[in-house]
Amino acid sequence: MYPNNEIEQLIIRYLTGDASSNDILLISDWLRENKENEKIFMQIKEYWNADVSSTVDIDYNKAYNTLSAKIKENETKRPARKISLRYAGVAAAMFIGIFIYLGFFREAQVIQNYSYISGNAVSQISLPDGTGILLNKNTTLTYNDSFGEDGRHVSLEGEAFFEVTKDTEKPFTVDLNGTKIKVLGTSFNVRNRLDESITSAVLVEGSIRFESPNQTVLLNPNQQLMYTKATSEINVSDADMETSIAWKENLIRYKSLTFGEVAEMLEKHYDVTIKVNDEHLCNVKVTGAFDANLDIEQILNIMKNNIKFKWRKTNDSHYVVSK
Repeated sequence: MYPNNEIEQLIIRYLTGDASSNDILLISDWLRENKENEKIFMQIKEYWNADVSSTVDIDYNKAYNTLSAKIKENETKRPARKISLRYAGVAAAMFIGIFIYLGFFREAQVIQNYSYISGNAVSQISLPDGTGILLNKNTTLTYNDSFGEDGRHVSLEGEAFFEVTKDTEKPFTVDLNGTKIKVLGTSFNVRNRLDESITSAVLVEGSIRFESPNQTVLLNPNQQLMYTKATSEINVSDADMETSIAWKENLIRYKSLTFGEVAEMLEKHYDVTIKVNDEHLCNVKVTGAFDANLDIEQILNIMKNNIKFKWRKTNDSHYVVSK
């Protein structure tokens, strides 16, 4: 329950365009507080629609005076319901603003967005439909409170493994900043980091449809898709499941990569810079796996036992590797 003066101040800020996102959420909470508020708004809407065109500028003082008079006249005929005229008049102006902008009353309620941010740890979440998601480090997953109504839509920045609950009437869509994945019920991995040039998807079970602005590709189990953002090129190949989703088991796993490629992978994982000074060393092929709980220096020490090299630390996040 909000005091009238507090709501009025929020409404004034909304009408003048000075409302913050928090102000709008508070107004939305008030609208959803009880059915009586909705009835007041719907009644005011009827008065407004009779006299005001949404294509003209709104004089809120005039609107308040006109609507107050009409409500007062009407309530004299229907004394069973009492409405605070000053409060209803200001509320009318707010409703008009929202109604004109969004088109109908129900849309006046602000959409609530939910974001899960994994930070520096792998995190597991469950969506309202029962879909399970494992978020890799530094990953953000977002959805809103319309999830499950007409469909199931989420947005992903980072990497996540999905186990989607099957619902043939409500496909599950993952938005990937210009591309998307659509599924009914399946298990798959998606990597979509903003600082990387490639978006990738690996299908474990079921089927998924990858959609870009000019192509649509259907993946089968054990296939991997690589989408190059700059050229919109799509490549599909057999997936190496051991390396593709090793992060789920908290492992860093690589197979037949050059030392230079492994260094780049470690740079992203640990947010450090690794400069390899020797070209021959950079091109040596390596295969291995590490516990992701190890720090970068522990990994470098393990690797140098198999590949002869030296490393030194030049500052908190910069390493130089040489023969």
